[in-house]
Amino acid sequence: MYHGDQTITILNGWLKRKCWATQPNTSSPPCHDFFRHGRSKRTLLTTNFCIFVPPMSTCIDRLVAEQANLKKERKYMFFARPSPADITKWNCGFPGPDAPLYKDSYYLVNLSFGRDYPFKPPRVKFVHKVVHPNVYESGEVCLSILEEGRWKPSLTVSNILCALQQLLMTPNASSPANGPATRMYRNKRIYESEVRKNIERWHCQLPW
Repeated sequence: MYHGDQTITILNGWLKRKCWATQPNTSSPPCHDFFRHGRSKRTLLTTNFCIFVPPMSTCIDRLVAEQANLKKERKYMFFARPSPADITKWNCGFPGPDAPLYKDSYYLVNLSFGRDYPFKPPRVKFVHKVVHPNVYESGEVCLSILEEGRWKPSLTVSNILCALQQLLMTPNASSPANGPATRMYRNKRIYESEVRKNIERWHCQLPW
């Protein structure tokens, strides 16, 4: 729990918008001045305000443990490693599903972990375009275990990669993220043809 100047630093941007919204036409100092000087009635909105922000060390400790476990229990042809410059940015890869449609395919993904990991899920994004109803054009993924409310702190990087592999084989057309791919999915021949073209262009090279 953060109070005082720490709270001011964390909430400054949000509080500035909140306070100025109460008197938008006034020329007032930033909200952190109301914390320090107590010269406005709007202080009532902010002086007792506090917020829980998990310490960054929690995230880093968990990622270090994940890295150690992956070295011990790495699945065949799966990899996951942090960027040399930033342990919260991971480069990962996994083979496509064991099915003729995904033969010789390999997918690369980036995972970005916030300071609130493992209590909130990481951001997951494919490096290259993927033809799939549940993958946005941007490469971000619509996957149930990554949704807030369904995410569990016990889930690991390995769990995420396995779930992505499974998702490729079993699209959830009832929760589409990609309109063109969802329409193609209704016609098996067209969909499989486009998936193969996508694999041959973007997902047939191993990263080593």
